Amino acid sequence: MSSRQSPGRPTAVSRAGRLLERGWARCERGNRIGALDCFQDAARIPDAAPAERAEALHAQGAMLDALGMDGEALDAFEELARDYLDSLDETIAARVDAALGDSVVLLAGQGRAREALDLSDRLLKRLEGSGRPGAAADEAAALCNRGTLLLKLGREREAARCFARAARRASLAGDADGLLHGARARNALGFVLLMRAKPRAASRRKRRGLGAALRLLGQALDFHDDPPTVQGNQAYALFLLGRAGEARAPLSEALRVDGERVYACEVQDASGRSIPEDADFLRFLADTWREVQGTEPPAL
Repeated sequence: MSSRQSPGRPTAVSRAGRLLERGWARCERGNRIGALDCFQDAARIPDAAPAERAEALHAQGAMLDALGMDGEALDAFEELARDYLDSLDETIAARVDAALGDSVVLLAGQGRAREALDLSDRLLKRLEGSGRPGAAADEAAALCNRGTLLLKLGREREAARCFARAARRASLAGDADGLLHGARARNALGFVLLMRAKPRAASRRKRRGLGAALRLLGQALDFHDDPPTVQGNQAYALFLLGRAGEARAPLSEALRVDGERVYACEVQDASGRSIPEDADFLRFLADTWREVQGTEPPAL
């Protein structure tokens, strides 16, 4: 569940600016190593304007992250945050916020949960007091990332509160980023409600929980950047509600678009807090795979 974004970039005219332009052009062509060289050179120019150096450091960190060099990426993000943490320039402040958010995701990926949560606290306090444009969407993204980390740590209730808060903050953003992060938050919260409801014995509470999950997932689908994940969650919730006929369409579409990943995720979900209906769901999943892909399901 990462939401890393780069703030807008001013027109470049200086030496550092030309290197940045060259770096972004190489990035667009898929030449990450060449792009990284340009960004590193731009960050080292002694008289680079603060906005240009901040951009270069953030881009450097992003390229290092994309190349799998997590430690070096964290160093670049840390340098950016250290040097410009108190900047009053809104563009630079946005880059600092993005670097802190990226660092939270990287630390979590390295298993450094305590450090990630501490940095997440710092970022959220910073964003809560920020009046800059885009801060509401950035806060929603940071809350989503925090919720995902808490979920991995088994702190389900705290995660659910983060996702709910993220959805509320995203609704205040009023832009495309807000719609995206709101969709991610609703999908994540819907998934939490789904997994909390499934082990309950057949009851009104179980059906209410699954129904609430379905409503959130439906709200998430139109603006989410990963529709197959949302559709897989929808199919699972519908199946557990006894609506297998309705579950087939979203599951078929998810398997058609991103088959092996969705299949593996659904198997994993059905294996968590397993209930008797899960065996039937796994058979339903395998049959739907055969219909859509025309082959036997992946061996997991």
